[in-house]
Amino acid sequence: LRDLLATMDRDGVGKPMSDRLDGFLENITLDSEREEEKEAGDAVTLITMHSCKGLEYPHVYVVGLEDGLLPHSRSKVEGTMDEERRLFYVAITRAKRELMISHCGGRKKYGQVMPCHPSPFLKELPANLIEDADEKGKQPVTQASAKDMFAAMRAALQ
Repeated sequence: LRDLLATMDRDGVGKPMSDRLDGFLENITLDSEREEEKEAGDAVTLITMHSCKGLEYPHVYVVGLEDGLLPHSRSKVEGTMDEERRLFYVAITRAKRELMISHCGGRKKYGQVMPCHPSPFLKELPANLIEDADEKGKQPVTQASAKDMFAAMRAALQ
């Protein structure tokens, strides 16, 4: 929070907090009209399924693949399931080497956790291409294994 305030203060000393915050947010927001800059080195690109057509990446993560989100609950009523399926296909075919898909078991809505179910589109994928991480996640984590995991992460970052 201090870093955020320090960053805001550079450009807005003496201005009202709301103006400083507006200016800060404007500076860090992606400008959709600006041409994309190509950067050398490793980077993470966050894009929507709608905007990824024609692009490819070594690793692609599709998150929140739950019934009601994809396909969206309206598409079942409006009859646009085929369009949602095409959108899913575009997203999963962006991966050159690795595709990771995730969904959650529950989301908090209106103050309580509501159960979520995997997207029905997952059942349409070839079973031989799917590795279910849930089985590994069901194994209990010991204090020793957690320490080993964090030590490995620290070593990888050095």
